[in-house]
Amino acid sequence: METQNNVQKNWRTRQEKEELVLQWQQSGMCRKEFCLQNGITYNSLVSWCKQFKDKKTATAFTEVKIPAVATSGLFVQVHLSKGARIDFFHFVPSDYIQALIK
Repeated sequence: METQNNVQKNWRTRQEKEELVLQWQQSGMCRKEFCLQNGITYNSLVSWCKQFKDKKTATAFTEVKIPAVATSGLFVQVHLSKGARIDFFHFVPSDYIQALIK
């Protein structure tokens, strides 16, 4: 039997929650702003982010393109969100870079 509480709540499937978390991550908006625009409670989004935390980490890296001829002393360039960039001019272990951007 459905109670009035259950009918009023906006139940979402795991896939719908995951998609909303992905949309928020790609939007560049703060959580509060995204929630207001999408009719989601802030606490729900925070909870879903924790739930799908491992998935975000798994998709955090993208393809690495190595130029045919290196014209500068640049060894590695890491591009972060909102245009931030980290340049390394010598070898850096990948686990160091992962720890740095966490």
